[in-house]
Amino acid sequence: MSRAVLACVVIALFALLPIAAIAGPTIWIYTDAETYDYGDTIEVSLAALNLGNGMSVDLYVGLLTPDGGLYTLSPYGVSGWSGNIEAWIPDIYVPPDFSMIRTPLFWFDVPSSMPPIGNEGEYNFASVLTGVGNFDQWVCNASLAPFEILAEGPGGHFYVNATSGDNGNNGLSADEAWKTITHALEQVEGLEDYPATIHVAAGTYASSTNGETFPLNMKSYVSLIGDSPDKTILDAEGTTYHVIYCNGVNNLTIEGFTITGGKAHGRLSSPDSSGGGVYCYNSSPTVENNTITDNSAHYGGGICCQDSTPTISNNTIRGNGGISTYYGTE
Repeated sequence: MSRAVLACVVIALFALLPIAAIAGPTIWIYTDAETYDYGDTIEVSLAALNLGNGMSVDLYVGLLTPDGGLYTLSPYGVSGWSGNIEAWIPDIYVPPDFSMIRTPLFWFDVPSSMPPIGNEGEYNFASVLTGVGNFDQWVCNASLAPFEILAEGPGGHFYVNATSGDNGNNGLSADEAWKTITHALEQVEGLEDYPATIHVAAGTYASSTNGETFPLNMKSYVSLIGDSPDKTILDAEGTTYHVIYCNGVNNLTIEGFTITGGKAHGRLSSPDSSGGGVYCYNSSPTVENNTITDNSAHYGGGICCQDSTPTISNNTIRGNGGISTYYGTE
């Protein structure tokens, strides 16, 4: 969506009544730059001018996101953005012959990683003054400050390819895929509003093939999706207790793999004795459409889940040593 279209949307959302005389109070909003990388701090300033009589107004600061979402800055003293239309500073008096243009009237910093900012794209800050307690009564034009986030924030889609990938790549496309899943999990973060998916190409992921290391330590809001169980093999080659390890993680999916080669024969009553293929503790992953085979453990050769609420569906679990699946509570 172009900035011109975004500006029109903002005006359409805000401009509910005709604008009052130019001689009334006016507000402007601006940023210290036009483009930012994810993680940069955005410095936002507001300037004001009143060539008319003094009056009390409500001050709104809005944000229009690339997907057309509209948010307002939460009332002064409350952190964050609201999906409701709320005045940032209600009932503020603007004296007559007032001018704060060269020196900002208000200013604040906004992390570009604060939702709803974060995904790359074009945004607009907006500001407007209205009558006290009456959003329909505008006293000036809405001011817009367009800016762009250049880099992707948390979440999104990332790619791994054991054959053609390189851990020096950025992982943002199949052509720029990383080589190992371990590296991808170290790089990728997900949030509730910005979940992430790591797409794993067909191939065998093992120490002897692409230098993969195990276990794969999963993260909340970061899903791992393989090409298919027949084509995407996670093989720990008997070098570790677990192929996949979930500890205190939620809202993630593990799908489309053959999971093999985990040997959890460590000290009894410890996690090292359970879950050769997949081990879960205090976690709620979704494990579906996988083949879990040729793993072993004292408990749960294929899968062991303790103090967890997983969703396990449509998996082929066979040929695992020890109890193949185990749901413990101790």
